Amino acid sequence: MVKQVDNPPSENIPHTSVYYGYAIVAAAFILQAMGFGIFYSFGVFFDALHLEFGWSRATISGAFSLCSLSGGILGIMAGRMSDRFGPRSVTTICSLLLGSGLLLMSEARTLWGVYLIYTLLIGTGMAGFWSPLVSTVARWFTGSRGLMMGIVVCGIGVGTILMSMLANSSISAFGLKNAYLIVGGIVMVVAVLAAQLLRHSPSKISQIENNKTTAENDTTVPYDSSYSYREAFGTLQFWIVITIYFCFGACLHTILVHIVPRAIDTGIDPFRAAGIISLGGGASLLGRITMGGASDRFGVKRCMLIEIGLISISVFWLVTAGDLWMFHVFAIVHGIGYGGLSALQPLIVAELFGLKATGMIVGNVSFAFTLGGAIGPFLAGYVFDVIQSYTPSFLLAAILMTFCLILGSLIKPISRNNSPR
Repeated sequence: MVKQVDNPPSENIPHTSVYYGYAIVAAAFILQAMGFGIFYSFGVFFDALHLEFGWSRATISGAFSLCSLSGGILGIMAGRMSDRFGPRSVTTICSLLLGSGLLLMSEARTLWGVYLIYTLLIGTGMAGFWSPLVSTVARWFTGSRGLMMGIVVCGIGVGTILMSMLANSSISAFGLKNAYLIVGGIVMVVAVLAAQLLRHSPSKISQIENNKTTAENDTTVPYDSSYSYREAFGTLQFWIVITIYFCFGACLHTILVHIVPRAIDTGIDPFRAAGIISLGGGASLLGRITMGGASDRFGVKRCMLIEIGLISISVFWLVTAGDLWMFHVFAIVHGIGYGGLSALQPLIVAELFGLKATGMIVGNVSFAFTLGGAIGPFLAGYVFDVIQSYTPSFLLAAILMTFCLILGSLIKPISRNNSPR
C-alpha cells in the first residue's frame, strides 16, 4: 500500500533503500531527549538555585511556570509554522534558543534575569520540541503510527534519566553555573545536528514500512476528510482532550518540580532524591513504548484511561510517602502512567481529527498541557511557603486526574454529519 501526502513543502529527501521515516523517528527521539530531558531536570536545579540565591520555593517555581507558559503559547505557532514550512527550520531555531538560554543561565545573577532567560529563550526554545516533531511523525506513518510515536516519546524518558544525572553530577562537581554551561553546550550541538534530518512528509509516493496492518487498524480520519482547525475547535471532543491535558500538565509539572525538595524534606539526601526523577523517567519508557504500540491494537481511548488511572493512584500514594522505597514505588507507577499518556496525545488528535491541521491542533493541546504545567508548580510552591506542606497540592493533583477518568470515558468518534463546517 502507498500513501500520498498532499502539498508538502518542497524538500530533498535522501535516496535510500530504507524508508526515510525511520530517520525521522531517530531524529525526533534525539531531539525530545535533549529538549525535554533538560526541561524535566528542573527539579535537580531547583535545590541548587535555592542554595545559590536563597529564593523561596514559589519564586523558583515561577521560573519554571513562565518557561512552561511561554513554550505552550509559542508551541501553537510552532505547530502552525511546521505545518506550513516544515519542521527542520522551526526546530533548528528553537534548538539554538534553548541552548543559548541554558548557556546564559551561567551568568544569571538576579531574579528578573532568571525569569527573562527562562521565558524568552528556554521557553521559546521548548516550543519546537513537541508539536512540530509529533505531527511530523504522524504524517510519515499510518498502521504503525502508535508504535513509532511510542519510540519517539521514549526520548523524553531517556533524556530525563541522562540529563538529570548529568545535571546532578555537574552541579556536584563543578557548581551550578558551570553545570548550565555543560548541559547548554551539549543540548545546542546535539539538537541542532539532529534537526537537520527532519523532513515535513514524503515528497512523492513512498512505500510505508511495516504497513501490513494499515487497512485493518488505522482508524485515523482520512486526509481528505480531516478537520480544519476551526472545525475541530467547535467540537466537544476537542475541549475534552484540552481539559484532560490541562489537568495532566498541572499534575505532572507539580510533581516533577517539587518531588526532589519533597523527598529532601523527609530526610532523603539530595543525590538519592534526584534519583527519583531518573527512576520515573526510566519507568516512563515502559509506558511510552507499550502504550504507543498497544494503541495500534486496542485503541487510543482505552489506553488513555489506563494511564490516567495509574497516575491518579500513584499521586494518592505519594501523599503518604515517607520512606525512599515508597518514593521508588511512586516513581515507577507514575512514570509508566505519564509516559504512556504523553505518547497518546498526538495519537488521539490524529484519530479524532485527522492529519490536515494536526500541528495546529496538537499545538493547542500542548498549550493546555503547559498552561496547567505553569499554574500547578507555582501554586504548589506558594502553598508550601504558607503552610510548609505539599499535601494539599498533591491531593488536589490526584483528584484532578480522577476527574479526568470521567472525562476520558466521554470521548467518542466525531460524526462528520454533525460536525461544524
